[in-house]
Amino acid sequence: MTGIPVAETPDREFLPLELIKAAGKQRTDAGAWAYLNAAAGDGRAAKRSREAYLQTTLLPRVCRDVSVVDLTTRWLGKDMSSPFAIAPMASHELFDASGEQGTAEGAGNSDVPLILSMETSQPWSSIEVERKWCQISPQQDDGLVRSLIEAAEEAGAEAIILTLDTPVPGMRYEQRRALPEFPTHINRPMLPTSNVRWDAYTWAGLDWSAVEVIVDYANIPVLGKGVLHPDDALRCSDSGMSGVVVSNHGGRNFDALPAPLSQLPSIADAVGDQDLVLVDGGIRSGSDVLVALAHGAHGVLIGRPVLWGLSAAGPSGVAEVLSIFREELEQAMALCGVCEITDINRSLLVGD
Repeated sequence: MTGIPVAETPDREFLPLELIKAAGKQRTDAGAWAYLNAAAGDGRAAKRSREAYLQTTLLPRVCRDVSVVDLTTRWLGKDMSSPFAIAPMASHELFDASGEQGTAEGAGNSDVPLILSMETSQPWSSIEVERKWCQISPQQDDGLVRSLIEAAEEAGAEAIILTLDTPVPGMRYEQRRALPEFPTHINRPMLPTSNVRWDAYTWAGLDWSAVEVIVDYANIPVLGKGVLHPDDALRCSDSGMSGVVVSNHGGRNFDALPAPLSQLPSIADAVGDQDLVLVDGGIRSGSDVLVALAHGAHGVLIGRPVLWGLSAAGPSGVAEVLSIFREELEQAMALCGVCEITDINRSLLVGD
């Protein structure tokens, strides 16, 4: 690894992401670190998300020429050099002074989309990155939603991620203990008032008719995030969305939810290839990316590990994390006897 300082060794000290995580913890305020890694309730949903990958085994094919492994794919009609994006996460300045721009610099000139949360610590328009998406949580204030859509489009966003799974505040007891109030030194320039409680921007009245109004207003593709039921995935499609993100919000809202990976096959079957199907939650290696693709995803969103990298070494730490994911995915595909993303299917899954 390059640019990652030596830290206390974790239990699995030979794993590069664990080394980065340990280094990030050393450099980060304890409250901010606890916020980043917090889970809802007693943490069962977050544990399920990770365990779903740990319990999956792959069945390789041998004696296949894997001299060239190609990670390229297509999302929303555009070529991608790898099947992942950086998940929307709030307030990157909590983890490094460079903030979201540091994360963007870590992504470099790659075509890994950086999905900017509506709770960014820097304005969307000021963040320079090769590919930019923006995340919006629906609001009862229609004017605020429209202004965010317009800001995303003006900032050059290629797509909008619409968070659907937080109509009311989640059971974030751990987060509230770690950071009971929003830090006053961190801005939230995309929102009308920065210094309010963490969970101020929810809307219990959200329904499908409201979603349709939002989607209709946007001039760029919209994907629904937080989908765990195949019928809801179909409703997203019927509402004019271009895809879904299968997600339990990183286990941060509700501890009784299933692992996204367990719901992925039924959603992929329901939606088919007509819409983009992404997944997040519990993904910690390139092998996990391969597992997600084998379950039917077109790609994944990488969340906490990116901010571990930002915490550990700023932009260079983000670059290191993305490099690890690429290299591990290439290795995993070669070791399973597949050379292209289109070769990955459920025949790789043991017992499928």
